[in-house]
Amino acid sequence: MNNHRILIHNRNQLMAKLMWFFLFLSILVNGIVDPAILVVIIPTGLFCCLVASVFVAKKWLVTQTPVIIVTVIFLFFITLVLFEPLLINFVYIWFALILSSIYQQYKPILLAGIYSLGFTIYIFYNYHAEVFPFTDQEDIVYLGLFSVFVTIFLIYASKFNEKLQEKLQQEKMQQKNCFGNLKNSRW
Repeated sequence: MNNHRILIHNRNQLMAKLMWFFLFLSILVNGIVDPAILVVIIPTGLFCCLVASVFVAKKWLVTQTPVIIVTVIFLFFITLVLFEPLLINFVYIWFALILSSIYQQYKPILLAGIYSLGFTIYIFYNYHAEVFPFTDQEDIVYLGLFSVFVTIFLIYASKFNEKLQEKLQQEKMQQKNCFGNLKNSRW
């Protein structure tokens, strides 16, 4: 694997580990606070974590795995909201968007932003009374803008980080070449 694929694979591994950790934490907390939701959290969470883990362990489609992982994370949270339409469950849609930034790539972040915006609109109009009881219909604009703004910020931050990494790599190569020339020269 080249350096880029190794970096993506390392981030895939991190995401899979985070998914298992968050699932374990969710089962623990909900086991105490809301045991009824465990009938959704456990099977859906296990499915999503297993899909991510298999792709990571087998190193299948390394560069496409971020999109698969982002998709299964949203699958988990949308299932949670559909089973128990509450504001607190809806907020996790934005958490999934933030999680996508681990990849520092615009594609998974953009996909997460599209999912976030789409699910926000869907939940707002189909579960308005349950999830957003004290909001007006025009408030969807602000919720949608929040998804768009967070997505733009995360994409910009990833691009900034990528350029910074490239600059550091170039400087490192220049230093290596400079020291290599000094080492080879005779006094």
